[in-house]
Amino acid sequence: MSRTTISTVTDLWREYSVGIGGRPSVQSQYEVKGRSWAKNDSERKHYQRRMIVVKEIKQLALEYTVREVDVAARLDEFCRTSSEKISLSRLQDIIKSNAGLDLQF
Repeated sequence: MSRTTISTVTDLWREYSVGIGGRPSVQSQYEVKGRSWAKNDSERKHYQRRMIVVKEIKQLALEYTVREVDVAARLDEFCRTSSEKISLSRLQDIIKSNAGLDLQF
């Protein structure tokens, strides 16, 4: 998972589900290689933190019966329009703390 080119939820979802920059999706790498594709502890930790957002996208898509890409776009809007701009790292913390996301679909 990229640390530098991914700055939005939509980019994160695209990297996870489709792949970016000619690379295979993170999802497909994980399905084929399991956790062994992450080369070191730092990469595994980064993957685990980003997966908090990916799992939330999947859960909200099921809950609201919408496409995952639409959830990612709505989360981007939430991050942009919040009283303080929310980064992916901060969004991970919000989700992890169960602070609740007020999203409308």
